[in-house]
Amino acid sequence: MSATGSSSHPPLPRESHTVDWPRLIPPAVVILDRPLPLSRMPGNTSSLMWWRPWKILTRGSRPQSFFGSTSSPTTSTRHLTASLPGGRPCLDSIGKLKRTLLVLEWDDPKPLSRAWCLWEMVSTVDTRSEFHVLMSPKNHKSFATALVTKFRHLVLKTCNVDLRSAQAFNPSDRDNIFKAVEAAVGFNEVNKVIIGIMRNWMVESGKEALLGLPEEERAVSKLQNNLALLLQDQGKLSEAEPLYREALEESQRSFGDTHPDTLISINNLAMLLQDQGTLDEAEPLLRKALEVKRRTLGDTDPKTLTSINNLGMLFKDQGKLDEAEPLLREALEGRRGRLGHTHPDTLTSNKNLASLLEAQGKLSEAEPLFREALEVSRRTLGDTHPDTLRSISNLAFLLQDQGAMREAESLMREALEVRRRVLGDTHYSTHQPKQPWYVASK
Repeated sequence: MSATGSSSHPPLPRESHTVDWPRLIPPAVVILDRPLPLSRMPGNTSSLMWWRPWKILTRGSRPQSFFGSTSSPTTSTRHLTASLPGGRPCLDSIGKLKRTLLVLEWDDPKPLSRAWCLWEMVSTVDTRSEFHVLMSPKNHKSFATALVTKFRHLVLKTCNVDLRSAQAFNPSDRDNIFKAVEAAVGFNEVNKVIIGIMRNWMVESGKEALLGLPEEERAVSKLQNNLALLLQDQGKLSEAEPLYREALEESQRSFGDTHPDTLISINNLAMLLQDQGTLDEAEPLLRKALEVKRRTLGDTDPKTLTSINNLGMLFKDQGKLDEAEPLLREALEGRRGRLGHTHPDTLTSNKNLASLLEAQGKLSEAEPLFREALEVSRRTLGDTHPDTLRSISNLAFLLQDQGAMREAESLMREALEVRRRVLGDTHYSTHQPKQPWYVASK
């Protein structure tokens, strides 16, 4: 499956990892643990770094290890080390072949913790080359099952990437890669590129798996809902919308209006419509979900509190601030009592009510909520977490509006210093530290 760019090459067989490489694999960059022996190298293929040895089956179906020799391949990324800060040799190597093959175990994706592997994935995007993921037949079989039954778990496994924590066999390689990244766009931007690659691959895999389900099972499957959520997270709202609508219609027909799965589908479609700015269509859906949950689950059930929060924030987005306030107060008090003061959902309600009070001009009522949110974020997440930095900035801007300039300045300096140290001078949030804190519950 191609994640980036296009090519005239035919699609790779999904299980080509386990068959005769020279016969089936066209010229490509293969991301692996260590250089392959010359005798096992596919022609015109560069071998990059990866974490663990892999065994493949050759013509006789006998297990053969690629790593029984210490011979170096014709091309290896090791020669790039001295030139990494400039980045051109790496890009040129990838760009010549226009195809990158990542050999992966989905349930143990160690290449995503290796600095060389991540560097080459970024180079794949920079050169508009193809990106493919190859699996052994056994791993692919379990992957196909997990796509249907554990899609969100799969996304967390394969899309959780942070180059800062990546390792390399040679520490100097890691240092050079880090220097090159810091000198270019910074760690956060590189992480976004890599996560984008893997999420695109997961979307395409999810679409294929969905088409493989019987038609009568497709719309009510967890896979369809989770695929829509991933598309929504990527900002592909027009692709997610028909999946949500089909899931809701089929759920209502199969289970009725009050079934938990139907309520989930109602909420998901409503949140998508809210993201699209179609607030008037979202409102009756959120009202319906809340009415059913109050009646069937009670006012203080966490799922009911989620619906209370979501409808309150919709009213805020519509400018109905007086209607939003009692709902957001109810959500906060309910979550404090049911979940505790430090639970992430309680923190979300805290910030949502604070934002509403600020919008209403009730600054003295908003201030203790902003302070509580900052104190909890520091204690539970740490001083450098993005949510903590947002809380610092939000309190600082409120204090500025109140005329408390000295304290506001101190907080703004703290936020700026941490962002420069953690994100770099060129990151967008270093220049625009005040960001919205509303996180919808789903």
